[in-house]
Amino acid sequence: MSCSSFESLCSTILYEIFDYLSTYNIFHAFINLNHRLKRSIHSYRLHIDFRKMSRLKFDLICSCLRPEQVISLIFSDEDMAGQVAVFQRHFPYFKYQFTHLRSIKFLKTENILCHLPDSVTCLTFHECFYVDSKLIINVIVGQAKSLTHLEIDSWDFSQLTKTKFPSLTRLTIDNAYINDTSDLLQRSKAKFVDVHLWIQNLHSPITHLKLLIGNRTLTNYNAIFNFDYLSHSLTNFTLICLANETNFSSELIQHYLIRLSNLKSLTTIIRLGFIDGKQWEEFLRKSQIIKFNFHFILSENVIFNHDGSKLLDSFRSPFWLEEKRWYVAYSKRCTNTYTHISITSVSKFLSKITDYTLEDYPPLSTVPPDLTQRIFYSRCIDMLILHLDESKIQTNYLFTRVNLLHLNGSKLPSIHDLVSIVDLNQIKELDISRVKNISIGGIHLIIEHMPRLNHLIFKHFIPLFQPPARIYTLSIETWQLKDDFDLFYRMFSNVKSLKIDITSLEMMIELVNRLKYLEDIGFWYPFEKYAHFISMKWLRRNMRRLQQTNFTCRTDEYYPLLSIGNQRIKHHQHSIF
Repeated sequence: MSCSSFESLCSTILYEIFDYLSTYNIFHAFINLNHRLKRSIHSYRLHIDFRKMSRLKFDLICSCLRPEQVISLIFSDEDMAGQVAVFQRHFPYFKYQFTHLRSIKFLKTENILCHLPDSVTCLTFHECFYVDSKLIINVIVGQAKSLTHLEIDSWDFSQLTKTKFPSLTRLTIDNAYINDTSDLLQRSKAKFVDVHLWIQNLHSPITHLKLLIGNRTLTNYNAIFNFDYLSHSLTNFTLICLANETNFSSELIQHYLIRLSNLKSLTTIIRLGFIDGKQWEEFLRKSQIIKFNFHFILSENVIFNHDGSKLLDSFRSPFWLEEKRWYVAYSKRCTNTYTHISITSVSKFLSKITDYTLEDYPPLSTVPPDLTQRIFYSRCIDMLILHLDESKIQTNYLFTRVNLLHLNGSKLPSIHDLVSIVDLNQIKELDISRVKNISIGGIHLIIEHMPRLNHLIFKHFIPLFQPPARIYTLSIETWQLKDDFDLFYRMFSNVKSLKIDITSLEMMIELVNRLKYLEDIGFWYPFEKYAHFISMKWLRRNMRRLQQTNFTCRTDEYYPLLSIGNQRIKHHQHSIF
């Protein structure tokens, strides 16, 4: 049999193509084409990210991969519950199978893998609230001799004080605590270990350190910034400290940072009593720092009566604008209780969620006019919120890389207005739940200009709207009793992912049984009185479809999430998942 041009490509070129594809897409598209492609895929090093993964895709990946080809793994229970438990069923001898694994991350998971291959050098545990901290500590201790990267939340560090990490170079601690008298009064001394003392006792050649200081209050400011014990090794430092009622001075921070003689990169979020770009310029000229990102928050008790431009003036010198090209932005947010004023590095701290009005965007900044498009409009934006006032929709700039477009107004905008603001070709998700009057023709016209759109978010079910087949993800915030079930099933029969408000358990059962392409579904419903009996067994007993398929479910009182996999294999010991 003759091979196609693609199949005849050498492995090196195939690997370059695979680098642009997800693990699921590689397996789904190529694994069964021919034996040569299968061999090439199984020799390709995989970095597997299970975030935002349905059970169906999860199972496919696990059934196709070879453990020895996996370099990194990321688990997350946010969209598919119980990932670690299901993975263990696929690979019961994980420690001895994944012999080339280097990195593993557990992000908001209910379980962890307790026995890791000796090859693992990078570990991350983030918001694993339901996991016994002793299990996590044991895993860390077990890998201590080989670990080079460790990212953890704050726990009882007393269990690690005697453990040495001779190879550790990168350390991240979220919500760490600095030994401070006022805070010790609020905490159990048995469970409080000064993070400075712990890091110092690691005897590790740490080059990259990230700390989020979690103290409620601080009286000993020196306790935060004294990292003299890392003065010769630390090259990259991120410090986040927003202790309540604590106002730092730039002089104090700079006094300690200048001692870090090899520091090349500094990122900080901190509350200051005074913000002066000239002062920071003088400090930076004395240091070895070549990368500087900051979010300076002006203390709430500081009275600032000038406009934002006055605060930015000290950051307009040739050092900031020409030599370094480090641009900063000013923001001011007012509430009933306080005014929040900050100065931030635009390259690092611009929000990925942009609430757009011509009056507030782009923010006041030191960015030159000729760079406005690139810095403020051509960057990646997760969500763009447009408040539509047709009399003011006039701009010389275009948002070019928006993922989710959220429209807010009395009616849908015209295509002419939309394309003058945002490149619709890049939109993957469209939220029209805050548009009061929606015309069917208007929706279809907008969708026609969004070729990559796959997710629609509605306030209510719109009976006469027939979506194109490429839209396979749907969110409906409110289901009304008058809405027609049968019509909904016909109109959205191809939906794969659904988030929906339901009015009864019967409706939940019907949705799962009748939407045959459904891979995952989340329900908005007051489940408090049902939470005690809604279990995996109850779901399988009451939902005909689940009697034939593998699935996982996270149940809570507000938002149960169900992820449906492939057909169950009868007589298989682990098919109950």
